[in-house]
Amino acid sequence: MNPQDQARLALIRHQDGFDRTFPALEVGGILLLSLILGFLAFVAVPALLRRRRYI
Repeated sequence: MNPQDQARLALIRHQDGFDRTFPALEVGGILLLSLILGFLAFVAVPALLRRRRYI
């Protein structure tokens, strides 16, 4: 196997690994965003409202 074929195979493997990990990163980012939004909705907003004496 010549070096050009080896480089091509390495590139294909690299792209395949990236395609497999990218959706996991995307789902993880969405989960992280939803956790942050949930924290803001249930903790930060009532605390702010209490501080301003709306509740």
